[in-house]
Amino acid sequence: MNEMPEIDHSLALTTVRRKRARVSRSWKQTMNCFGDLKFLILGAGINGLSCAMRLSEQYPRSCIEIVSEHFSPNTTSDVAAGLWEPYLLGDTAQQLVKKWSRDTYQYFHEMWKAGYADECGISLIPYLALSSENQSGDDEFFWKDFVFGFSELSETRLMQFRAEHGMRYCSGAEFVTFTCEPTKLLQFYTRTLRSRGTVFRQETIGELLRFISENASFSNVIVINCLGLGSRELLNDDAVRSCRGQVRRVHAPWMFHVLISAAGYVIPNTESVTLGGTKQTGDCELEVRSEDTLGIHDGCTGLTRALDRAPVIADLVGLRPTRTAVRLEIEHVQAEHSTNLVPIIHNYGHGGSGITLAWGCAGDVLALVQDLLDHSQLHQRYRRRKSKL
Repeated sequence: MNEMPEIDHSLALTTVRRKRARVSRSWKQTMNCFGDLKFLILGAGINGLSCAMRLSEQYPRSCIEIVSEHFSPNTTSDVAAGLWEPYLLGDTAQQLVKKWSRDTYQYFHEMWKAGYADECGISLIPYLALSSENQSGDDEFFWKDFVFGFSELSETRLMQFRAEHGMRYCSGAEFVTFTCEPTKLLQFYTRTLRSRGTVFRQETIGELLRFISENASFSNVIVINCLGLGSRELLNDDAVRSCRGQVRRVHAPWMFHVLISAAGYVIPNTESVTLGGTKQTGDCELEVRSEDTLGIHDGCTGLTRALDRAPVIADLVGLRPTRTAVRLEIEHVQAEHSTNLVPIIHNYGHGGSGITLAWGCAGDVLALVQDLLDHSQLHQRYRRRKSKL
């Protein structure tokens, strides 16, 4: 099994700024030997496994344990179309979205160049978006400066697409992006992590404080919360809401570009083409609905008529973990029957951009961990701070 290529992503800490101070002697003695350091990662979707990959690279002697109710191919990430494009991120600051998405875009490019495209399901592919509204590139595509070949469509090209699709397009843009077949990438991560000694544990976490008391009550444990939609109930976070997405996967090997409009979206992957889809906020229904299936078929075949003859592979439903803004920060919670406060790094609420942001967000998780190990007044904060739970 080939290891991941060494990719240097030194990321500045942007979400939490902490004063630098000497670490207490007991914490420093424990953490200087990274063989005693343990990471407990909650969630095995794209964000959880991305964090595990980056932590295992930075701290190869640490113990990493991933706890989740579901593993690939049964995670929300497996249903995603795997398109790199910031989407459904609420009020998350643009500079953070730009930073996280840029890091992931560059990471996919490095993986693609290093020969991992087939094994990880990564494709470098043209992207075309059409809109019936006048959209400013600076507002809608605020990340356009680092993607390959970005340009807004000319009036001549818009007229061509109006005639072809029978729709009144007012604006459009194109660039080169990446698609990443989520199941392939997740399974690649899983194989790599197992080869590095990572432990995978299937378990439903019913109550966070009890779970922490049983699993993370010692001073050498850092918890990484990547539970996505599960954080709503586990943390009583009402800012998290489900957004139902139904898609259809078809066999259409002649499709070589992404096409998106109000009618639907067509996103080629290495093994299939994803047609979509729905964006139903607050809807938690996981059953496939015939009316949504019909809408997806009609919308996507209106964009590309040849898709009408594409064999259907599967109809799938996933629940996007939307939030008012992505939560990426440290919290300290007190274990039951203990004076210890346990650090938890929250990393959830990525909406429809899990694939787009995962590697970049994992980089900031890594920076927060390093800050904990090197610069925090952790011992004193353990005694002062209490959980919000």
